[in-house]
Amino acid sequence: MSVEITIRGNIGDTIRLNDVEFRGEKFKALHFSVASTQLKKQITNGQEETVADRVTWYTCTYWAKDADVLHKNLQKGLPVTVVGRLKISDYVSRKTGEVLPGYDLRVSNLYLNLNSKRIESITLLPPRETNGNIPS
Repeated sequence: MSVEITIRGNIGDTIRLNDVEFRGEKFKALHFSVASTQLKKQITNGQEETVADRVTWYTCTYWAKDADVLHKNLQKGLPVTVVGRLKISDYVSRKTGEVLPGYDLRVSNLYLNLNSKRIESITLLPPRETNGNIPS
């Protein structure tokens, strides 16, 4: 089963770029994980607070010409929103031996969550020249 889904979370620590050949064409495939935390409200000492309830990890793959650009800019902890086709399959946990669901996402779009408190600043390259090239 395949479903398009939007996931908001933070990039995990394993980010890798692979060269892949598919049907005679060469592609770049960017692999990364996203941790999405579900929050819940609870009352502690008479005060309501929001706490993490559980974390779900998604294994993401991005196939596009700009995958190498993303590879240079993604880093662990970066808050993102990813949109893509979700495939759910089972895997056996190395720690417990139990069968668990695995969430694989073929990413069609990736957005930075710029309103996150985790992002302090963004640096852009100079504007493009009129011929479309970025100055070196």
